[in-house]
Amino acid sequence: MKKSKFLFKTALLIAAVFVGLVSCDKDEAFENETETSSVELDLKARNVGATTHYTKRQVKTMYQGLSIKGSGGGGSYQDGLNLLNRISNAGLDVQNVSDVDNSKIYIVAGGIGSPASVAQNIDGVLNAIESSVGTLVNIQGRQLGGILSVESGSLNSVIAMLISQRLNVPLINADGAGRSVPELNNLSYAHEAYTIAPMVLTAPANPGSQISVSNPANAVQAETFIRNIISQPGYGNIGGLALWAQTGSQLKNSQIVQNTFSDAFTLGRATKRTISTGNTAYLDNFFRNRGTFISSYDGTLSNFTEQTVQGLDEVTIDINLNDGRALRIGALNENLLLKLSDGTIVTAPNLMSYMIKDNTGKFVAFNNGDPAKMRSLIGKQIHVVCSRPASRLYQIGNTFLDILSGPPFNYHGGVVPPQ
Repeated sequence: MKKSKFLFKTALLIAAVFVGLVSCDKDEAFENETETSSVELDLKARNVGATTHYTKRQVKTMYQGLSIKGSGGGGSYQDGLNLLNRISNAGLDVQNVSDVDNSKIYIVAGGIGSPASVAQNIDGVLNAIESSVGTLVNIQGRQLGGILSVESGSLNSVIAMLISQRLNVPLINADGAGRSVPELNNLSYAHEAYTIAPMVLTAPANPGSQISVSNPANAVQAETFIRNIISQPGYGNIGGLALWAQTGSQLKNSQIVQNTFSDAFTLGRATKRTISTGNTAYLDNFFRNRGTFISSYDGTLSNFTEQTVQGLDEVTIDINLNDGRALRIGALNENLLLKLSDGTIVTAPNLMSYMIKDNTGKFVAFNNGDPAKMRSLIGKQIHVVCSRPASRLYQIGNTFLDILSGPPFNYHGGVVPPQ
């Protein structure tokens, strides 16, 4: 999610425009690195007890896949890439849902706030998230077993990685959607048997003392609470969030989207091959091999516009396809509706992901959270791939159709293609 309906979007760092910790030139040098022997090295993620350990290099590969899974959102690609430098050189431990401890507690954690404010308070936000998680653990009276990512995406997934490392617990191999979404209600967490409450928000300026605990009845009410809380003095319109605490037993019995990070690792290897060779078939074949491929399109980016309306970024991406057709993607932070001039459409919850060639001639997974970069690449080659999400998102597909029925989409049909 990028800045979103205030969701974890506007906040959930889910949009947060994190301050660049390294230069743009350095970013592009990293993202365009060649594979050489790294493909073989990437195969060696190793099982350690109940967790799988990924080296830092493998986490960088995983990041490329998470960026594709974001479907245009999940936070700026460049910001997430910068934040990735903070991952420990020791690597990352990821635990499957089937291996969690039934008696421990598992918590969804993230940051919230306006992108400009968050960008200036990265350390404060991370401290605040850690404080919120600690408070929620104390309320629950159980040992913390692991951290859950809100969604898949460039920035928000890295935040979950960092919090799991800071708290010395595994990152759970799952998330709320397997893609990025505009609203909390689009997440699987919002439709499980466990409750969203209690919800904890901590002010980054004073993470040790300014803490708000509330009990929203559902995800829709939680967004209102979040907006009201972080607008209070001391928060500065940003905060660290912890919610949807669940026992290991509840987690196992939920319909959460699983294999988030292991699948992203495999997708990342395919993405890196596309970057190093320029052959988009590697990317498309990842989805074909899993039976989730819908369609793909090649052309040149002709327009990228963005305006912020009621806390959400309304994005329009126009592409002149190589076969003469015109393609348009509409987004509220995340890509939600794709239309072709021949009448073809694709709707959320299906994913509409893209890679675009930068000024070095290499494909990069920039997204809607990188508007200045995208506008600077008008006229460049772009590859769009549409794929099916986890079946869970079709089951709650009405939450996406509710968004699509209003402005700026005014779409009144069903999910296309259907499950």
